[in-house]
Amino acid sequence: MRVICKAASILWNNATLEEKNVYKEIADRVYEIYLLRSGTFNFKLNIPFPKEPPPRPPSATNHKKDLNRSKIYFLLN
Repeated sequence: MRVICKAASILWNNATLEEKNVYKEIADRVYEIYLLRSGTFNFKLNIPFPKEPPPRPPSATNHKKDLNRSKIYFLLN
């Protein structure tokens, strides 16, 4: 792989501006195609969240504890 990179860098450094422009145009076009293809898969799914917390069954040990949790939920949201 090192040999290939070295050879490519020698060819690139010795290339004229016209030759480099051809490859730059190809790279720009490939990037445009990439953006078009990847843009079709980037979407955000908007899921509506409920305004109230889901109902919880009452605790057998402490009913006030369940009430405090729902109050904290509303304070945070």
